[in-house]
Amino acid sequence: TEVNREFATRAPAPLSAITTTILCFGCCAWRFPSLESIDQVATPDIFARRLFPGLLSLEALIAIRFFFFVGISFVSIQVAFFTDGWLLRTNYLPSSKLRKSTIRMSGIRTQFPYTSVTWNLLGI
Repeated sequence: TEVNREFATRAPAPLSAITTTILCFGCCAWRFPSLESIDQVATPDIFARRLFPGLLSLEALIAIRFFFFVGISFVSIQVAFFTDGWLLRTNYLPSSKLRKSTIRMSGIRTQFPYTSVTWNLLGI
């Protein structure tokens, strides 16, 4: 049998992945809070709560969170605007119809990978 080596530039998501996503969303959607309940729960006390109030003052907690924010923001800005970025090589199985390519990750694109997004969320 001859293998079809026609390359595709994009491919649709598998039906199983789409179905699973819809089912998970459907099962979890009823647990989403209403705006009224968010207003009752999201108070300044929630963000200033300390696990060990005897070991850490509120001012120290604010300072630690601020320094994390500054450090993470500095790294993200440095990578996005002051470096050349990097080359991302796509890897697919040999039987895939998707083409192997190289993507230039520079500028704001450096903030798109999952690890960059989670890193930035850590700094918020």
